[in-house]
Amino acid sequence: MHVVSQPVGHVFYCISDLHLSDEQPALTALFAQFMADIQSDAAELLILGDLFESWLGDDDDSAVGQTVLRLLHTLSQRGVRIRLLQGNRDFLLSSAFAKRCGAELISDETQVCFAGYSLRVLHGDSACSDDLAYQSWRKTSRSSEWQSAFLARSLADRKAFAKAARLQSSVHQKTLEPAISDVSISAIASLHQQYPGEILLHGHTHRPAIHQDTSGLRVVLGDWGPEPSWLRISNTNAELHARGWVMPLNLETAVGRT
Repeated sequence: MHVVSQPVGHVFYCISDLHLSDEQPALTALFAQFMADIQSDAAELLILGDLFESWLGDDDDSAVGQTVLRLLHTLSQRGVRIRLLQGNRDFLLSSAFAKRCGAELISDETQVCFAGYSLRVLHGDSACSDDLAYQSWRKTSRSSEWQSAFLARSLADRKAFAKAARLQSSVHQKTLEPAISDVSISAIASLHQQYPGEILLHGHTHRPAIHQDTSGLRVVLGDWGPEPSWLRISNTNAELHARGWVMPLNLETAVGRT
């Protein structure tokens, strides 16, 4: 993977669904290479959730957590604005951890503007509304009561819980029809209606594409491994990179371009 450099501070990058963990050092090395490649031209880096395969709280002692902290902090020190969004695997990422990275923690459905593009960003899991079992778990796990109780448990207990939860999630995903595990048409239509004239940008589904929905444009980032995926926006063009191919966003016709 090679990112072509342009003048410093003129490019916006967005990534999602890296699922970094100590068990997959090759992915961490891929992320480190990506960070090295973009440091000469990046103005902003936006990470739309599931940066980690799991995140157990601010006392998470994974080696990959320390590596990510160092890489992000180094990029931030170069003047690059970094924003993080929680995913379904790392929803316990805190604003305190983001601050240590030199980053800012933002919420789902935040508006992000760059080079004339108006983007409405989210991880994507909230729009998978047909998966009722997951939405029930999401509501529970995002509550302050559940999180307080979970973080009060020992780190060893939390690690065991996360391991079991990943296994259960894998089994659950295999039972779902593809349409149910994807974002729902009604949820996307509602978002387009709520944010007219803006490009919806999300990850989560691991189905990279540019969709011209009935009500607007939607960009879906890809997951990582063995290749990275990223959205790149400069003053002259915008491109989605995924799985070895590049898909341009048409500057003249893209909804959300001002």
